[in-house]
Amino acid sequence: MNAQWTNRRPYLALIADDADAAQRLTRMLIAHGAPSVRCITPAEQASALLQLSGQLPDLLIVDVQDSPEITADLIRSIRSALLAPQLAIAAMVPARDRQVHELQYVAGADIVVERMPDATDYRREAARLVSYWVKVQRLDAVGA
Repeated sequence: MNAQWTNRRPYLALIADDADAAQRLTRMLIAHGAPSVRCITPAEQASALLQLSGQLPDLLIVDVQDSPEITADLIRSIRSALLAPQLAIAAMVPARDRQVHELQYVAGADIVVERMPDATDYRREAARLVSYWVKVQRLDAVGA
């Protein structure tokens, strides 16, 4: 087994600029089977906090509600600062706009989900995030 995974517990990190939205998304993610979720706020400090943590999350979710451009800039800065191409990054965006989605993918997001106003649709997007997390799990993260 790879030594870096020996005592490692999986977790998701959520960068959010709205505490209420972060709390709601955290509850939804855990309800759908996600491991622990660590919230990082404010968004401007996310890159520095991740560098200091020493242990990267299994999935980093960026939910900056101010603008899609800020989300993309943050993703881009995290990708370049961490030099961790294996880090899975999800971007949450407000609308079904192809240009907004493309902006996130170009910035380095691996998956883009939408921040939906309807509770049922929001649950579906949270479930997509958890499903994506399951899909990107590293096989050597499971001990014997």
